Amino acid sequence: MLRVDGELHVHPKGFAEPITVYGIGGIGGDFNLILPKPETEYVLLSNKLTIQYIVLTGKHLGQEFCQCTIVKLSANGAEIHTQRPLGLLSNLKINLVMGTEKAKGLGDIYAKVVEKSVDNPNHFGIRFTGIPPEIAAVLSYLRQSYSD
Repeated sequence: MLRVDGELHVHPKGFAEPITVYGIGGIGGDFNLILPKPETEYVLLSNKLTIQYIVLTGKHLGQEFCQCTIVKLSANGAEIHTQRPLGLLSNLKINLVMGTEKAKGLGDIYAKVVEKSVDNPNHFGIRFTGIPPEIAAVLSYLRQSYSD
């Protein structure tokens, strides 16, 4: 009766053994409730977009910003290329980079690492969890210009 959209093996704090967490996309039978699948149609960027990120642990920022690039972009997320390994479900604070510095006045993007690429160990899928309207407009423009 359940539509399972994915599964993830995690080792939560306080558990002796890892557990499996399932992504439920709907329930059939008398309920017949189905959640729409999030849009994941990525647009490949021929000119990579440079960003910097820092990993958030709880409410605390990590030690340092790391630079990486966005290689693919969707309406709700991106695929990034980074030399530093990222854990699944890590929370990131992201800034766009213009030249060699953080772009001024655009605010912060927040995202969660939702997948590791099977093809490239340096590629990670992220889902945006918080994005300022100005940056959302820029990313939307980029998606449209690369998809045309």
